Amino acid sequence: MTLLTLFLVGCTSGSLPTSALAPSAAPTRPASSASMVTATAVRSNSATPAKTQPTQTYVFPPTPTVIPNLVERQPADPNLQLPNGFALEIYRITRPPIPEEIGYEEILRSMGDQSRVHALTQGYYYWDTANLTLMERNNAALASFGYRIASKATGENQSRWFELYQGDKKILDPITQLGQVSVNHSGTDFLMLVDAGGIQLVRKSSIAPWEHMVGEIRNSRPQFLGDDLMHIELSYGATPTPTKMMETDQPAPPMVQVYRGSRSIYQTIFQDRPAANGIIGFWTYGEHWALETIDSIVIDGQKVNALYGYSKSYEFHLLGGKPLFFYERAGQTGLNLDGKETAFPYEDISHYGCCSAGAFNPVQIGDLLLFFARNDNPPYYFELTTGAPSTTPSASPLAGSEPNFKALQP
Repeated sequence: MTLLTLFLVGCTSGSLPTSALAPSAAPTRPASSASMVTATAVRSNSATPAKTQPTQTYVFPPTPTVIPNLVERQPADPNLQLPNGFALEIYRITRPPIPEEIGYEEILRSMGDQSRVHALTQGYYYWDTANLTLMERNNAALASFGYRIASKATGENQSRWFELYQGDKKILDPITQLGQVSVNHSGTDFLMLVDAGGIQLVRKSSIAPWEHMVGEIRNSRPQFLGDDLMHIELSYGATPTPTKMMETDQPAPPMVQVYRGSRSIYQTIFQDRPAANGIIGFWTYGEHWALETIDSIVIDGQKVNALYGYSKSYEFHLLGGKPLFFYERAGQTGLNLDGKETAFPYEDISHYGCCSAGAFNPVQIGDLLLFFARNDNPPYYFELTTGAPSTTPSASPLAGSEPNFKALQP
């Protein structure tokens, strides 16, 4: 029995157990900026002098300790042949993981400028770096529409929130979660899903509540495909309830539908009831769309597991606009990079983790994918990114202009 199998009790499958990978200690964050107020005068209508509210003191997390030499750079693996356009750096973790002490945060602080993450705009924590990178990319897409996003501190050494401006006018504040901007093919409109006291869809000429949330912003945001708005909805039995999360008393399995405009173009029913709503992510790119449910990826309406004999496919990502995902077939793990299969001589790729194990799920920061895997103990840390552009055009259905699934070859 693998370590992965041992962890499955009580959690979604696919994650390394906590004994194999220890989560980063999650810093305590204030619920809002109100938790860091100073003394405030309250004016009274009587002659009684104004009272002073007691000062609330927030204890900020201490400066984190940097663990030296936590990882060792490994030479290129001769058994791992990546296609042109991708680069993978491998690091061996040098000490046994200890609960609440070693995770992405500690590894990145130990690596310093050795990590590709170091070249990005830095937040106090790595997820802040991811959010600031997303903000910069969104601003590049929004500039032609006259919008911009600014970050704002919520406290010393705390995660950052955001503000949205149209010209010089602030129109949303605060924004606690950002979705990636999607611009239509004609360049006349954009979509950006945000959490600003409620889930809002921001477009060129409107801001309105979005009623089709399925899970989190990152895995259910609407996007353009060409000039058509694409989105997903979740239904239970015969009654569509796209905003309702999974409940244990629902008798029928849920169904996810993909819409292009107002027309449903794809639907699938979950045969097994997932622990959550079962939807991992939804993407559009080029002329294609992709949907990931638990251990199953669908591209342009076709399940890649059935097409290519995979037992599992998971962790779909777009790096530099190029699609990639992991797969398992005949007991072997592989990487599908821009439509080309590459044997991956590691196993137990941490993914779909819940609770503390979720700290080891793959993390995308810009065009970097960070993840953990192993072929011995302790595990390895990886940084996958887009390298030099391919010298030959891809004929794959994942990257080409027209779907052609027969072109996807091992």
